[in-house]
Amino acid sequence: MDGNTARAWFSGLVAGAKALPVIAVLLFSLSRLQGVPSDGLLFLAQSESETLRSGEPVAIRLMLLSRGHAVVWVPTLLLEGANLSLEVLDPSGERVSYLGPKSTLKPLDRGHVIRLRPEYFYGKRVVLSDYFAMKKTGTYRVRVEFRNEDSGKGRELDVWTGRLASNEIRIEIRE
Repeated sequence: MDGNTARAWFSGLVAGAKALPVIAVLLFSLSRLQGVPSDGLLFLAQSESETLRSGEPVAIRLMLLSRGHAVVWVPTLLLEGANLSLEVLDPSGERVSYLGPKSTLKPLDRGHVIRLRPEYFYGKRVVLSDYFAMKKTGTYRVRVEFRNEDSGKGRELDVWTGRLASNEIRIEIRE
């Protein structure tokens, strides 16, 4: 199975998983994926629906997948102003303003980190239309960056640090 086929299969799995909780840690075998990093973390984004009617909720799922051979501790996925940056571009290519509350990063503690075992993923559902005015009809483009600079050193934590960019999502809004 090549990387594109695996991603398409994963996309179908995520889109079809209506019972997937808002935040979940689930077993997901990635051992046969090719074309993705064989070590470390992979960050993916998927829209729940690629085409929506104006006024319908626009939701995406974010997935952080462990591709390493050891347990990785990662911070929980928090919205804008914390460790997730969302860029939403309207049909004309203009950036859509973020309307939601700003989150404030606090020093990490055990309650705000997830233990990601090899071949597991951690996910979060985000309703974009709760945070961005997506009123125009046309195709929106969405990119998400996950970042962490707090390793937890000195607090008996060893948390992943770095930046990961998601794939680009395209969502069409029709009348």
